[in-house]
Amino acid sequence: MSRGQIGFWRDLLADPETAAGDGGSAVVLRRYDRWGLRDWTQQHSVYETEERLTRLAAITGGWLILLDKVLDLRASHRDQDNALEELEKWLARKENAQDFVDAAGLAPTAVDREDDLVRQGYEPVVGELGTGWNLEADCTTAAELAGLSPDDARWALACLETLQALDRDGARLRVEPVLHRALGSLGTWE
Repeated sequence: MSRGQIGFWRDLLADPETAAGDGGSAVVLRRYDRWGLRDWTQQHSVYETEERLTRLAAITGGWLILLDKVLDLRASHRDQDNALEELEKWLARKENAQDFVDAAGLAPTAVDREDDLVRQGYEPVVGELGTGWNLEADCTTAAELAGLSPDDARWALACLETLQALDRDGARLRVEPVLHRALGSLGTWE
């Protein structure tokens, strides 16, 4: 999803036929979870120890764009650990963090109302609740207390989850840490 498409996604995600799966449905592409990353490491014959897998998950968050980058870095460094260190340094640079955030669909400067609603849903969750696991109802309440209507708060959280800026575990949500660090390095979102 790119900037300017958030309004389109709001319409799509709010459409009862799409939500119910009757006339078609939105397919959300997911990052690799730990099990998917294990398969990915075996497919590429890299990062196959538990320690390296844990570090790979922490640094990439399972984001495909970052996994592709670490493969490129590994090819040039020939060392898996150095490639991960280089990826951390690469992602800490403002211009690279911006590229990653843009690729994730979360441009940090609002250009229209829909983009701003997403930002207004994200900032109070981080500011009031932190980046750990919180009940979805608490996240919604935080967005509402920041000034969003109940409908806008629910939509902002649904959009953030679709963009994978929020992870879900049952009725709990948490801020995705890799994307959050990138947004933080840009200094434009809390």
